[in-house]
Amino acid sequence: MNRPVGKAALIINGKRQRKNPLLAHLKHIECVYEDDIKADFVTGATSCVLFLSMSYHQVMGQYIYKRMAKLGRDFELRILLVQVDVENPTESLKELTKLAIHNDYALIVAWSAAEAADYLREFKRKERSTGESLKGSTKSDYKDQLAQVLGKVRGINRTNALSLSTNYGSFRQIVRGAASVDRMEGFGDLKSERFKKVLSEPFAVSKPFSSTTTTNPPPAAPN
Repeated sequence: MNRPVGKAALIINGKRQRKNPLLAHLKHIECVYEDDIKADFVTGATSCVLFLSMSYHQVMGQYIYKRMAKLGRDFELRILLVQVDVENPTESLKELTKLAIHNDYALIVAWSAAEAADYLREFKRKERSTGESLKGSTKSDYKDQLAQVLGKVRGINRTNALSLSTNYGSFRQIVRGAASVDRMEGFGDLKSERFKKVLSEPFAVSKPFSSTTTTNPPPAAPN
C-alpha cells in the first residue's frame, strides 16, 4: 500500500494513541490525527509503526498478534516499536523478536516514552529510506568482518586482528595455524598463549538456552 503522506506530517491513530504518554515528547514535528488507519503511526508513504508497551503486552498477550494480522502487508516497511516499562522483559523480548521476524517487521526497543518519541521522529525523517537503513552500516569484506571479530579477543588490537585476517584468510585457517601465531609480528609469548587459549575453549554457553513458544498470529479481530 502506498499512502499519500504530507512531507512533514506524522499521521497518528487518534483512536488508539491519543493518550499515549510518548506524544508529550513529540516536539518539533507536525502531527495529524486520523481514526481510520490500521497502524498506530504512519511515517511515510510505504512505512508504518505499531506501538506496544511491554507492561500492556504482559497483560494482553494476544493484542499485538491481532494488530499485526489486521494490518497485514499494507506497508512495505513495518516497524514494531516496543517500550520496555517492566522490570523483567527478557522472555517477552524473546517472544516479540520471533514474532517480528515471522511477520517481517523491524523490531525497535525503547526504554522510555521520550526515547520512543525520538525513534518516531527519526523514522519520519528517514521516510524515504528502506528498511536496510535501520540496520546501520556493515562491512561487506570478509577479511574486515573477520578482523572485527578477532578484535573482540582480550589483548588483540586492530593491527593484530588485521594481520591474522590477512595472513590466514579465514577463521578455520587461523584455528589450524594457531600453533605458529607467535611467529607473527606483534605477538609476544603472553599474547600468543592467551589467543591460543581462547581458540581452544568451547564455543557454547554453559546452560541450555530456553525460549518461549510463539504461535502464528490469530485472525484479525473484528471491528
